[in-house]
Amino acid sequence: MLPAKALLFTLILSTASVSVLAQTGTHSPYSRYGLGEVHPQRYGQSRAMGGVAYGLSGPGMINPANPASYAAVDTLSFLFDVGLTTSRSRYTSGQEPGKALINNYAFDHLSLAFHIKPWWVAALGVAPYTKVGYNIKQELDPIPGVGIVDVTNKGSGGINRFFLGSGFRNGPLALGFNLSYLFGTMEQENSLSFPVDDGSSTTISDNQIRVNRFTLETGVQYTLPLSDREQLVFGAVVQARTKMKANRELITIAQRKVLSSSGYQMIKEDTIALVNEKAKFYLPLSIGLGVTYELDKKWLVGLDYTHQRWSNTEFPWDGTDLTNTHEFNAGVQYTPDAGVYGNYFKRVRYRAGVSYLNTNLKLNGKQIRDMHFSLGVGLPLNGNSVLNIAYENGVRGTTSMGLVRQKYHGLTVSFSFQDIWFRKNLYN
Repeated sequence: MLPAKALLFTLILSTASVSVLAQTGTHSPYSRYGLGEVHPQRYGQSRAMGGVAYGLSGPGMINPANPASYAAVDTLSFLFDVGLTTSRSRYTSGQEPGKALINNYAFDHLSLAFHIKPWWVAALGVAPYTKVGYNIKQELDPIPGVGIVDVTNKGSGGINRFFLGSGFRNGPLALGFNLSYLFGTMEQENSLSFPVDDGSSTTISDNQIRVNRFTLETGVQYTLPLSDREQLVFGAVVQARTKMKANRELITIAQRKVLSSSGYQMIKEDTIALVNEKAKFYLPLSIGLGVTYELDKKWLVGLDYTHQRWSNTEFPWDGTDLTNTHEFNAGVQYTPDAGVYGNYFKRVRYRAGVSYLNTNLKLNGKQIRDMHFSLGVGLPLNGNSVLNIAYENGVRGTTSMGLVRQKYHGLTVSFSFQDIWFRKNLYN
């Protein structure tokens, strides 16, 4: 793979409008580096509120971003939450014809939560952890006597996350943890060719990285009543620096274009390299802090901050310079009157938020930033179930320094089902 500083490329998709039904849910050149594009571990309400999560909790919601929130699940309830996401991204580079329009559709999450004891809530779920999907062509400067050199980089796959969590409450204090199993395969295909010379060799490298490892995340929430009408909830989440292991398989071959009676065909010439090795890397220390303020069960306002120390993390298959991340989230939710059943729209939860993230990528001396705003609603269904819709609109990256700017729209639709278990009928 070429070093990260060589991100001066032309998008292969040119100016065409392309729909991609991708299992990974991304087609971003920035997913080329490290573990790929990190998928937000946020569900419907949080996504619509700009990603606010650490201080969020409630009897009818699953919030894996802070496992302490599980303790707020209603004692007799069984919760089920499933979501899908769709996005539309426009990529622009400073080189011609560097524009592309991509549509993605993907699974977002699936989770369950239920009480084991009155003081103990269990949760489990699965969601993407990172996503890889890109197709990049670089045209290098002509070499004397050889001509133009084309470098093509393709990637797919990603890492999934299965978690098993628990939440415990003692008065205003709630504690929780998520034991997560990360698994999946990232595939990278890189080729080097000389388009001017029909008889020249093309070098192709196929690199597969398989990851499977456990991680542990702990969380805490503390509820502070201010009056009968209002309260604050403070939240914190910590994931320690975690050693990860991966299996890496790399095969590099040379093939040549030859003319036969049926036309040009690619014939394998030689296997240049064959590598099968174990690799190790570290997930960084991650600290999240947040607070929410609730008034009259109508207004809910939240602020979050997340810091991850990626600067001391290296990937043995990638020469990318990583840097520490800082993320800020702010959001609000307004419910006119959740207890009035004669007017449906007064029970709808209206949401909005903003997010600013310095990502862990530093390319050509510039740290890649991601900024977006979000809007959404929580639509009450039968019983206490809710249909959550979150819309996000943002921009990632820049066209300066030979980089790429991604403008994106995203829509996440999730169904939060709440059923009552273990309730005894008083009358037969």
